[in-house]
Amino acid sequence: MTTFLLNLFRALFVSLLQWLLAIGTHSLLYNHFTELTAGGKGDIGWGLYIYFGFYWLFAIAVFILNLLWNIKMQVKYKWMVLMGIILLYSLTWLDGWSYRPYKTLLVMSCAVMGFASIVLFRYKTLRNAITIPEETQAAS
Repeated sequence: MTTFLLNLFRALFVSLLQWLLAIGTHSLLYNHFTELTAGGKGDIGWGLYIYFGFYWLFAIAVFILNLLWNIKMQVKYKWMVLMGIILLYSLTWLDGWSYRPYKTLLVMSCAVMGFASIVLFRYKTLRNAITIPEETQAAS
């Protein structure tokens, strides 16, 4: 039970870091964009799209990804899960691509950066899975 709670807390903490990285980057770049151009404002539909699709759905997807990352499986399957979640998340934004292409590109690049930051935050796990044990190095 303690291991489960530790993994749950770790997944929640890393998810929060990923969410803050993606949302913070999006907010900084969007505010910079609106200061440079006059056409940065969107309508209510786009605001709801960002609020529910990016803020909430991204947070849920990142948390699920981090929970799945704690499961004991091979690294190649973890990469498949990562790419699958990014693909499923990007399908929610296909409608916005024809409506606001540059804003959608900004949101998707921030989301991919947030998803890919799992590699940085979980580097120890990847390093332990990739390194060659010392016994095999001594034999060769």
